[in-house]
Amino acid sequence: MTKIIVLVMLTVTVLLGYVAYIDSEKKKHREMLKIIEDANQSIHEAENNPHNYSKHLTSWNRQM
Repeated sequence: MTKIIVLVMLTVTVLLGYVAYIDSEKKKHREMLKIIEDANQSIHEAENNPHNYSKHLTSWNRQM
């Protein structure tokens, strides 16, 4: 009987550890997607900014 209880407890511990690992990986994945989304949004805002230095520099170089 003791061996069965030990085996069940070991199995539950391994399964709980696996579930925690999967949850941690999903959280990391969501955080990475959020960072990428924020970076893309910042890039679009910079590209659409009328005071963007690189746009003015490009148009200035064309005039020369």
